[in-house]
Amino acid sequence: MKYLQKQILITLIITLAIFFAESVSAVDLLKFEGKVTALDGSELADGNYNFLFRLYDAPTSGSLVWQENLIVANMFSGNIVNATAGASSVVYTYGGSSASSTVQIGQYLSNSTSGGNVLIIDYGTSTITVASGSPIWSAGDVINNRPFVEGGVIDVDLGAVTDISSVDFSQDLYLEIVFNGEIMQPRKSMIQVASAFNSQSLGGMLASDFANLIDDQIVNGEWQFNNIVGIATSSTGAALTVDQSGTGEIVQFRVGGSDALSILNNGQMQVGSGGNSYRFPVNLAGASSGYILKLDGAGNLSWASDSIGVGGGQGAWASSSDNSLIYPADTAHIIVIGHACVPAIL
Repeated sequence: MKYLQKQILITLIITLAIFFAESVSAVDLLKFEGKVTALDGSELADGNYNFLFRLYDAPTSGSLVWQENLIVANMFSGNIVNATAGASSVVYTYGGSSASSTVQIGQYLSNSTSGGNVLIIDYGTSTITVASGSPIWSAGDVINNRPFVEGGVIDVDLGAVTDISSVDFSQDLYLEIVFNGEIMQPRKSMIQVASAFNSQSLGGMLASDFANLIDDQIVNGEWQFNNIVGIATSSTGAALTVDQSGTGEIVQFRVGGSDALSILNNGQMQVGSGGNSYRFPVNLAGASSGYILKLDGAGNLSWASDSIGVGGGQGAWASSSDNSLIYPADTAHIIVIGHACVPAIL
């Protein structure tokens, strides 16, 4: 029997809420439970059906925010390898599977070879545990978790096929349901579920977006502090380590937006900014005892002998061994005292 859109009514009977799958890591899923009936109230025949769920930002038209298509091609499928019956359950070991990540507790496992559906109560790697009470299926049978309607009730966990955790539920969203290819109208408002999802977030960001500042944490990304930052430690290591692997400068300290003190990418220390700055050498390379730091016209300080320089006239100067006086390095040079006097050798 074909159910036309005007003959189908889907009613949400449970408030949409976050459901955490019982697995190694919690997965954000949106639990949807609805009842499918004809307009006269009669129930839909039990069986597997295709469902397409879409989230839009408007009750009509609007932009598609998220969708999940629960059809055979997107759901779990595998072949039974072995069946182990217990006192209250049956464990099926399977192989040749696809989309095993969509398996969730509470779904129905369907046998597309011999027919039948049974409730999933647990699962593991290559195993699915179902409630007992139904015939044990045979090795080789093809099994899947395609949506199953029983007593007119559909119960699915949205997000198992298409990740839903990145959807911003702080905005107005509307759920559109396509049942066996037919669009159900009107769309359902998701205002009820917004607070449930937003309880996992702050300012639209998930808990995973925030750093948990406990011991030995590595924080990734760019941080900016707009107030005082203090560091206190009793460690034997450095209180602050900056490791620059890019092309930018290592550290910049600014006053009023202008550089005041910088550690450049080549390791030089720069005081000031622009043409009014001067830079210290990286290390002692080229230095010797008695050398001085000499400034050139470009603002670079370098190590040089104190005998290399220019006095009031032409020539180099040297200092005595006890540094008590200076004299021309070239003894043929003379020192002139006065303005227009006759030169004399001192």
